[in-house]
Amino acid sequence: MDSVLPVSPPWVLFPLVWFIVMAAFAAGSRAIARKRTSQERQTQVARYSNKLTSATATGLFVLIGFGITMSWNTFTAGQSAVDAQFVAADELIVASLDLENVQDKNRLLASVANYLDTTTEEDFTFFAQGNVFPAPSVDSFRELQQAASAAIEDPGTGQKIQISLIEDSVTNLAENRGELLSVSNRVLPPVMMALIMISTLFVAVFMGASLSDEERPWLLFGWVCVLTLALAVMIWISHPFTAPLGIDISSLSELADVARGFIEEPATGS
Repeated sequence: MDSVLPVSPPWVLFPLVWFIVMAAFAAGSRAIARKRTSQERQTQVARYSNKLTSATATGLFVLIGFGITMSWNTFTAGQSAVDAQFVAADELIVASLDLENVQDKNRLLASVANYLDTTTEEDFTFFAQGNVFPAPSVDSFRELQQAASAAIEDPGTGQKIQISLIEDSVTNLAENRGELLSVSNRVLPPVMMALIMISTLFVAVFMGASLSDEERPWLLFGWVCVLTLALAVMIWISHPFTAPLGIDISSLSELADVARGFIEEPATGS
């Protein structure tokens, strides 16, 4: 099954687009400083702009660092929710293997596989598009709960441990599914994003002017590249359901195949 997170073109193209924008601001600032001032004035502008660059860049990197911390918390919460779903589903599969009623066991295993497939193939695409509720897996999860209830109601003899494990696993699966929905609703505050983006443009302007007395300001483009990459990382990890830095969901897809592998074929008459 396909377990690759969807790639959203705007996020993939962001580093290139923002690099061009910042480089344009920096180059324009440098060009203005070089053309419209005398050599003495140009040196003064470069010296003063260099001081402003140091001050504003420090504040900017503090903001970016704070944004990356917030984004990383969202990313790790999403990955933790996926890992917890894997553990709960795996426990449910193991518990179902010892059910005496083959029909109940097959139904439960099939519902687990269907739920995991729907989660990896539809839910994450749904979340990547900015949607939260209702997630596409709501119906498949309801079917899983119904299959678990049927197995609990007709446990057979000596099945108390399996029934307890099934109940606990379904409960854990529901809780972690809720956590996944919660993570999909977390975004960086728009005001903070706007503040950071505007700050990068100010830094680019000061940076360009600070190098106005340099003939070949290669350092300028190095600074722009570093800022662009820092912003890209912050934005990418703040959207954990979208590649290129999306969370790893392959384990859920692989576990669905494992569940299907344990389904027994109906016995045929001799």
